[in-house]
Amino acid sequence: MSGKGNRQAISRKTDTPSAENQPNRRLLDPGWAGELSDREVEYIQRELIHSRRLWRKWGYLGAMLKGVSIPTSTLRRIAKHGLR
Repeated sequence: MSGKGNRQAISRKTDTPSAENQPNRRLLDPGWAGELSDREVEYIQRELIHSRRLWRKWGYLGAMLKGVSIPTSTLRRIAKHGLR
């Protein structure tokens, strides 16, 4: 029975590092992130590609429909200050 508990502990330990490598989903909330690293900007850009609702949340649904990407400087501004 103690062997089973050890296997569970080992599997939890292996799951944790991958979760730590994932960017925080809250980065996708305009005005929440503050200053973004390059990796965080890339994460937001990847998520924007897949979500029309996220484009709307970031105030750029019209740009998505026209096939225009949001400039990196604009992403950083919206992440820091929101959509004022």
